[in-house]
Amino acid sequence: MAASIDGSMRSGGSSFSLKFTILGQVIVLLFTLLANAILVILDSRFNLIQNALYSMRTFSIVYGIFQCVLYGIVFREKFDSDLVGYRTSNRVTVIGKISRVIKCALLFSLSCIIIHIVLILFGAAVQEAVEETSNLAILLSTLSTLPCLCLLGGNGEAWNRFVIQRRPFVGLETCVQYVAFCSLVGAWMGAFTIPLDWDRDWQVWPIPCAIGALLGHTIGLLAGCLHLLSLMSKQNLKSKNKNF
Repeated sequence: MAASIDGSMRSGGSSFSLKFTILGQVIVLLFTLLANAILVILDSRFNLIQNALYSMRTFSIVYGIFQCVLYGIVFREKFDSDLVGYRTSNRVTVIGKISRVIKCALLFSLSCIIIHIVLILFGAAVQEAVEETSNLAILLSTLSTLPCLCLLGGNGEAWNRFVIQRRPFVGLETCVQYVAFCSLVGAWMGAFTIPLDWDRDWQVWPIPCAIGALLGHTIGLLAGCLHLLSLMSKQNLKSKNKNF
């Protein structure tokens, strides 16, 4: 359950900040729609069905860098880490930033390993198609874990509230939660098409799961945009009531 709106107002929830966040989410959504068209629809070397490994690796790298810049740098610098409600100081040393990057990189690597193990537990071959499973694990980590890491960093208190208590702040944290959840659910639902006897090229492991994750990620981004627009509408209504 998300934290209260009043709580989100304390974490970068001004009208300008909210508009800036909406703009950022729309940019991510447009980027993802373009990527989906290139990976799934267009006939190119990046086509996911024709060249799955190369496509997943390339997308994970490009989209990972894009998310790190947007979530990890732009949003955090814009709101001075107030978006997630755990401002520690007004000055962050270079050593502190490097330490944060290293910690997030280690956590991302751990996420890839955990997701790889989970994929095996859900039926992926242990000794066959290892590279395909590894690339899918990296893709899922890029779509679900990386946005959370960029936003929350390695802050244990924030992760406890976000994952264990399921109480993200209303706003960008809630959007990131939607994205992570929909990406993983999309990958899980995509796996249902693999055993069907349709004999299609896109039924080969791990293409259905990758396509499902991308579509789920897009739906999560759309849900996040709608959430932010709803929050802005409530803010405007609250401002009008105060004026009267």
